[in-house]
Amino acid sequence: GAGGGRGAAPRARGPTAGAAGGGGRDGLGSALIAAGALGLIVTPALMGHAVADERSVTLAVALDATHVAAASAWLGALVPLALFARAGDGAVTADLIRAFHRLAMIAAGVVVATGVGTTLLRVPALAEILHSRYGAVLLVKVALVAVALGLGAVHFRSGERAAASGRPVWRSLMAEVAVAAAIVVATALLTGTEPPAPG
Repeated sequence: GAGGGRGAAPRARGPTAGAAGGGGRDGLGSALIAAGALGLIVTPALMGHAVADERSVTLAVALDATHVAAASAWLGALVPLALFARAGDGAVTADLIRAFHRLAMIAAGVVVATGVGTTLLRVPALAEILHSRYGAVLLVKVALVAVALGLGAVHFRSGERAAASGRPVWRSLMAEVAVAAAIVVATALLTGTEPPAPG
């Protein structure tokens, strides 16, 4: 009896040890995912105009990285929301719209604030926006962001009610996705365009 008890003890510890090992692997996996996400957020800032700003490199990189993080949070939630709205349950879609737009309002505020800060750093004389290719692309991006914010406001005010009542909302959500994709393209063009030199 005693020998059997001693023999059972290691077997009882086995699953516990396996669970602990699995927890360690899960933690490592989460850390690697977080590191990869951080790298994707910071890399555009380190490859763009921010590192060329000799006056305030740290601030420029921080603004760019925060801008990318906020935009990624918005777009990363918007796309699956639109896809789910096309095939999903209306009541669940309404709940998702409510949850998404709480995130979107925060992300939009951060995107606008960091965008303004970045513009002030790169274009000291705002009048130069009207007389440069960089300024033209920037104005296109600003216009697209305004359209996206307008669509977001419409979804926030009426999309939840429409989805809850069974009316389709996926088309307008896909329109917001299309505008977001255009913003990404404008951002890529902006990154490859030289800001106007200080006068």
